[in-house]
Amino acid sequence: MQAKKVASLRSEASEAITLLDLTAEPENRPQPLEHVVDQCLSMRDHIAELEKPFLLRLTDMLLLELGRELAALKQIEDRKGMC
Repeated sequence: MQAKKVASLRSEASEAITLLDLTAEPENRPQPLEHVVDQCLSMRDHIAELEKPFLLRLTDMLLLELGRELAALKQIEDRKGMC
């Protein structure tokens, strides 16, 4: 579900708590793919703390592929805006 990220708080255990505004207008809500990227970036920070190179490499590969998907979506949106 798409939702506007209102705030992110960190507890002493470094666990993120995310509050979402589900009443935001649909055009102001982040796209699902953008939300996934945000979550993966947060996950990457935690994996880096674990000092597990293989898991970090897998996460980086996922982020690269997500970046390609975002770029493709942007191209589609740009084309729609030109019409």
